Amino acid sequence: EDLTPIFSEVLGPGGRIMLGVTLWTVVFTSYLGSSTAYGILFSDIYYRFVRRSTVIDRKGEAAGKMPAYRWVVLYIFLSPLYVFLTDWTPVGIVLMKVAFNLVLLAPVTMTILWLTASKKIMGNHANGWSTNGVLILIVVTALYLTYQGGLELLATFEGGAS
Repeated sequence: EDLTPIFSEVLGPGGRIMLGVTLWTVVFTSYLGSSTAYGILFSDIYYRFVRRSTVIDRKGEAAGKMPAYRWVVLYIFLSPLYVFLTDWTPVGIVLMKVAFNLVLLAPVTMTILWLTASKKIMGNHANGWSTNGVLILIVVTALYLTYQGGLELLATFEGGAS
């Protein structure tokens, strides 16, 4: 609500259109990229650990050929549509997704660190000390920011309750 008048005032009528196109592009590419990645991740976990299958052993086959991938991506893309039946605003949804991603950043990065630093898994392609150092810094920063955000959220709830 605040950005539209600012863009319109500074850039004229085209500013409003530019803001809308920019926001749509950022949300679309982020959503598309993360949904595709989550589909690959969840279908890979499903076929490797939940339902051991020969599907995962077919080398050179695209992830889109796996049925679990298709179902996960379909769920990720269609499940948020219920929001159109509520009074939520897109800003609230985006803020919730960013908060959720921040909470998940540390566990995901720790998993990546564990997988890519393992000589058993990666062989000669295992991370060096500099890459591991950067990943550890990301984990520590994410944990700190999650902790600070949690404290601020609790303070907000306590202030609103009294």
